[in-house]
Amino acid sequence: MIICLCHAISSSKLEKLKEEGCESLRQLQKQCSAGSSCGSCVADLKRALKEKDCCRGQAQDDA
Repeated sequence: MIICLCHAISSSKLEKLKEEGCESLRQLQKQCSAGSSCGSCVADLKRALKEKDCCRGQAQDDA
């Protein structure tokens, strides 16, 4: 599932970035630019960052 359409960031990519230590929106923006263009995904990104294993079910869909 794509979370950031502007930069084609999928839920599995987001989960991988979290596992690598991304803990904030600012870190995500620096690593992959997610949430830095139109901003429509920012609320979803923030919510996903707060959730443990936010994308586990969705990540399988991306494979």
